[in-house]
Formats: sequence, C-alpha cells, structure tokens
Amino acid sequence: TISDVNILNLNLNHNYVQDVVLVLNHPDGTQLLYIDGVCTNQNGFLNLNLNSQAATAIPCTANNNNPIGQ
Repeated sequence: TISDVNILNLNLNHNYVQDVVLVLNHPDGTQLLYIDGVCTNQNGFLNLNLNSQAATAIPCTANNNNPIGQ
C-alpha cells in the first residue's frame, strides 16, 4: 500500500495554470488527483514540490505573471 506520493521539482509552462489537471494513474485503475484548476491566471510551475499529505494548499502568488514556485 502506498500512503504518500511526492512530486519534486515540477516544471510546467502553460499560460493559464487553472486549465491544468494533474492525475496520477495506477495500473489497477486507482487515481490520485493532484492539481485541478488552481491559481487562476498564473503561467506555470517552477520547481514546485507536491506532497499528497501536505498540510497546506499550493501557494498562489499575487503576481499573476510569475510561475508558481518561483
């Protein structure tokens, strides 16, 4: 049984991050939804670390022209 999944140093360029859906699919059909419609008008992720057991949400910055994690 897997109890914790981490994605390290995620880098992704996309004009509108809220369009991005990131799902981890296991061969047995189990899915883990990581990202779905976060941080309106940000333009990507830069060295972002994700943890399925994180105590806080993805940090959205006030500057909408910067990638998340920068």
